[in-house]
Amino acid sequence: MGKSRYFVDGVESVGLSDGVVRMECFNNEPQENGEVKHLATTQINMTPQGFLRAFQSMENLINQLVAAGVVTRKTPGDAGKN
Repeated sequence: MGKSRYFVDGVESVGLSDGVVRMECFNNEPQENGEVKHLATTQINMTPQGFLRAFQSMENLINQLVAAGVVTRKTPGDAGKN
């Protein structure tokens, strides 16, 4: 079985339902008026243990991106700033 690959612009919501972590993903859809609408496109479902492993992997990547200067961390005082 080959790998399935999906591109998403972000995660709209994360929740726990019936013991399964469900992440609702979205893609940005440009509108004629120039605004961008989030269009729900993909749902990723996993066990809580799988979610924790995925979170740890993402946290490790974030630390690498910060160390490389690719991204910066926002402090609580930065909330709402772009």
